[in-house]
Amino acid sequence: MIETFRTLGLLLIAQLVLSPIWAEPIRITVPRVSEAPQSADFYIELLERSFIAIEVPLEIEVVETSHLRSRQNLRTGSIDLAWVLESERRDQLYIPIPVGLTNGLIGKRLLLIRPQDQPVFDQIEQLSDFARLGLVAGFGEGWYDAAVWETNDLPYIEHTGQWRYIYPMLVRGREYDYFPRGMNEILTDAGNHPGLAIEENLILEYERDFIFYLSPHAAHLEDILTRAVVRARDTGLIDTLVQKYWGDDLESVHSSDRRTLPMMTPDH
Repeated sequence: MIETFRTLGLLLIAQLVLSPIWAEPIRITVPRVSEAPQSADFYIELLERSFIAIEVPLEIEVVETSHLRSRQNLRTGSIDLAWVLESERRDQLYIPIPVGLTNGLIGKRLLLIRPQDQPVFDQIEQLSDFARLGLVAGFGEGWYDAAVWETNDLPYIEHTGQWRYIYPMLVRGREYDYFPRGMNEILTDAGNHPGLAIEENLILEYERDFIFYLSPHAAHLEDILTRAVVRARDTGLIDTLVQKYWGDDLESVHSSDRRTLPMMTPDH
């Protein structure tokens, strides 16, 4: 009997300690990159609502930074968490939370092109046509997409420095013939760069998604963050937010009418 009361007492203490009423808020520092500040909104809302769903209080601190510096900040612990394409290399550098966050939209690439070049892209039926035509993609330095294009033997150039300069260079016909962008990014890009257009026919698709990566200095957050994101996936919260943020975009680009060209993904 004494042992039974001791067990019940321990369970009651555990419930009180774990109760959101008593728990200190979980504090997470995240980036908002200067090149695309609005892109953080989806991921911040996903964090907020997924922690509400598991009844754990959360405080988010947003750090203004650049795309390149956000990776350095993640390594040093200046930020706790970032959302980037999953890769084996990043799995080694950071702590992955292996739950896709955009239902694979970021791996479905549409192309920003010069409007007058659409007839060139009309010739493309398969990936080998890119190689035959010699069309060069533009990427930021160190982007995972560059490894995908290399794996598929497609020409590309990585732009050193600020990747946003790819847009005006593409408009002027310097170095790049097209800029692949995620299906959930491209309408914003096209609206911000009226000298460019969304290519009309193609989706270049590879099997990757954005996931949350934790800084090695924030390893204590791994279990609770995994619990929150798995709950968001299993309850349909991710589906709901994808539709909220990008549902209209998917209709606008006529995604169901496009020709999908599957791409191989690299082993690293």
